Amino acid sequence: MGGKSELRPGPFRLERPHNSSCFKRACHVVFATAAVGFVFLQVSRSFFRAGVSGECPQSGSDIDCQQTPLPTGIDTERKYCPSLSERSETYEFKNLTSFSLLEGFGLFANDAPWDSNVNGSIFFRPGKADQSADIRVDISLNSSSESIIQKTQIEQLEESLLVTFPAKANDSSAPNRWCLDFVIDVFVRPGTELQHLGLDASVSQVLVQEGIDLRVVQTSISVTFGTLRVEAPFQSSHTSIHMRYGSVFGNYTVEDSLNIRTNFGAVVASIAPISAMSRTDVPSILDITSESGLIHVEYPYAGFGHIFERPYFTTIATETGSVRGRYLLGAETSIKSSSGSIDADILPYLVTNFSTLITNSTLGSQHFRLVIPEKSHITSIGNLRSTHVTTAGQLRMQYPEQWEGSLYGETTVGSIRVEGKLDHIKEGSKGVVGRWVKALKGQGGSNMTFRTTFGRAYLSFGST
Repeated sequence: MGGKSELRPGPFRLERPHNSSCFKRACHVVFATAAVGFVFLQVSRSFFRAGVSGECPQSGSDIDCQQTPLPTGIDTERKYCPSLSERSETYEFKNLTSFSLLEGFGLFANDAPWDSNVNGSIFFRPGKADQSADIRVDISLNSSSESIIQKTQIEQLEESLLVTFPAKANDSSAPNRWCLDFVIDVFVRPGTELQHLGLDASVSQVLVQEGIDLRVVQTSISVTFGTLRVEAPFQSSHTSIHMRYGSVFGNYTVEDSLNIRTNFGAVVASIAPISAMSRTDVPSILDITSESGLIHVEYPYAGFGHIFERPYFTTIATETGSVRGRYLLGAETSIKSSSGSIDADILPYLVTNFSTLITNSTLGSQHFRLVIPEKSHITSIGNLRSTHVTTAGQLRMQYPEQWEGSLYGETTVGSIRVEGKLDHIKEGSKGVVGRWVKALKGQGGSNMTFRTTFGRAYLSFGST
């Protein structure tokens, strides 16, 4: 669905050649160890400067991400590098159908980028109404090495801008450990429409400012080392974000799809489901995964207005990290954590259709609440299929009184407790120290199963 310009790693996404004697897993471990060190020294440094803990500030029982300023990881006043050489340039792009910005280090760099003191920021800003170009890019470089400034290559193509930094200074003007500051400002003319917008950055803190009047079909953002913060999202039908070593903060929307993936980093975001041009048959897809990091999402955030009628699919998964927040339950919602706890509010929507809810944790407890929104007209939840599984950890489930159907639960090692008004209940022992329970409630067709291997299970209906 993109336009002419495709976001390609090319020479900007460096991968060191693997030695033939290096086992793949061992290489990954070594690389990950070095990368984590960089995250603390380069990325996390800016977090601590702003007094950030990595969690969205709390307000009562909800996290008010849409009103409380989130950490940016960006200090707009900072200038860490002694100014021995500077360079500023401006580039304009007109009559665009697509636009890509690529920032990175040279293909034949002898040193990895994180070996150097590089501080970069990329700002997407609203342009002025009289801006002639669809997109104007201002680049400012500041370095302790004249060689770094001279060897930085900036190439303007028809619908893309490529910025390539050398990896190492080799002149006498550079100190033993050279440094580089750069700021890239991207000004978007109001009313601009693009088929594709791409950003591929190696070492940058990225900020999307509020007030950008831009319509995009496909947005792709990839950052190797850095953070991403969106103050207010522009319109994008499909948005894909990949952070290798860094976190995602801010406010986002799901029109047709929003995909966020981090390797080492948190996702702390406020997300709004929005209309898909009155196409009620088009699904809305939210997919967030993290290999190592907290996922804390408000979807939708507290006080959000009307939710449009369409199928909603939500997938939240983390390998090492906890899941927090509130999540919309439409056609299907899946929340999984391999090593971490789950603590979430689930908001049912369109319960007249069959919905599926899945929660699964391997090492970690679960505590979730199926909460009917205050202004909802839901009187019965009779078409919900739900499955809740934990291998090692407590399982605590809170369902509303409106839930009606059948349930079955079991534990291998642990107790079971069920509270609330039930029409029929049976329970017994399973093995030596396990338990099982079977119950019916109301006339609805919902079906719930839950299971723990090592841990007790607690299920309540209503305000119990």
